[in-house]
Amino acid sequence: MPQVGELHINKALSNFATQLGVGSFAAPFIAPVLPVEKESDDFWIGGREELDDDRDTEIAPGDPAPEMKWTMTKSNYKCREHARSHPLPHRVRDNADTPIRPQQRAVSKLRGVLDLRYEKRVKVAATNTAVVPTDVIANLGAGAQWGASSGTKIELNVNTAKDKIRQKIGKVPNRIVIPPSVALQMMIAPELLDLRKAWDQTLLVDGMLPNTLWGMQLLIPGSLQNNANPGQAASVGDLWTEDNVLLFYYEEPSLEYSGFFITFRKRTAAGTDYEVLEWLNLPGRKADLYQVGFIQDEKIANPEAGFLITDVL
Repeated sequence: MPQVGELHINKALSNFATQLGVGSFAAPFIAPVLPVEKESDDFWIGGREELDDDRDTEIAPGDPAPEMKWTMTKSNYKCREHARSHPLPHRVRDNADTPIRPQQRAVSKLRGVLDLRYEKRVKVAATNTAVVPTDVIANLGAGAQWGASSGTKIELNVNTAKDKIRQKIGKVPNRIVIPPSVALQMMIAPELLDLRKAWDQTLLVDGMLPNTLWGMQLLIPGSLQNNANPGQAASVGDLWTEDNVLLFYYEEPSLEYSGFFITFRKRTAAGTDYEVLEWLNLPGRKADLYQVGFIQDEKIANPEAGFLITDVL
């Protein structure tokens, strides 16, 4: 009698394959995209003379109203092109099993590389303590570090930092970025247990913390990177590893933008999405070439609209 394996020739499944993820990115959450027509330009920065005008507004009948002066200063952006490409030989394309989808997979991989580099640039800028206002919990209501089993004052620390932003820009921050290592400690902090229990469990971000914390939309960045040197075995870990918490005010770009960060992206045929280019039948190569890219500049527009709570663990 034939064995089971002798009556079947293995072939690739047409409706299943595996692919590990790269995590969730914080850059779009922090830095909204403003489409621009030119790769470099200036933009205006309004003054805040209304805060400094201490002259009395009362006037006698017939007297002219005291004059006030206001100013505008300028800053600028300068876009740079970021792109990666992948040649796809026709023999590889034609011989690939259905689940591989080599064209789509090539574009997806290229986008992933660009996403990670974009994330790194935004993360480095947003956590630069030389630019972004910062302080430690000892000066934000004190209390124990957030990983302690008791004595924490997490809510007071965060709300004190929130008020630091309000005192600078007149608006309360509405977004908060908490690295995974910090979120893991916060989710078991006795101070926050009642808050977590009272929240709809389906609305917990990554099963850890409420998606809205003290009036701010929460993101726990899950972006990953390979920390190994080239040629070594992969060592994958979190990109956001510091024990810092970023609070900031977010709004869509406008003529009176008060937000923290912004991405100037040159408009292309793809609008503000990444531009995907395809060259079929490359001369002399029997291959197609796929390229994904964008032209942009990431910039902190208003440093005072952000705040870093550092060394929380």
